Amino acid sequence: MPDSPNLKMAILEGNPAKGAGHFLIKFKDGFAAPLHHHSSDHFVTVLSGTLSLTIDGKETKLPAGSFFLFRGKKEHITRCEPGADCVISVDVRGKWDVVPE
Repeated sequence: MPDSPNLKMAILEGNPAKGAGHFLIKFKDGFAAPLHHHSSDHFVTVLSGTLSLTIDGKETKLPAGSFFLFRGKKEHITRCEPGADCVISVDVRGKWDVVPE
């Protein structure tokens, strides 16, 4: 999804393309990323909008202020609910990638 015009990334620290880092991702409202996983553990805070995660067939809506983490290449679908763009803060413990399923 790195070439999508519906998302932007701002790196705050490190170089997530090579290793650990901290960055912001902005998703356009209505954006959806199909089933995928990330190779490295990461910790996420929703700063604005409502992010929807579908994991093992169960959808969870996370409004601003919510926190979640993924360990062990957990497969998921990510969507930004319509009505407002979503901004998330990501602390990744290794190289950042998006691996389609």
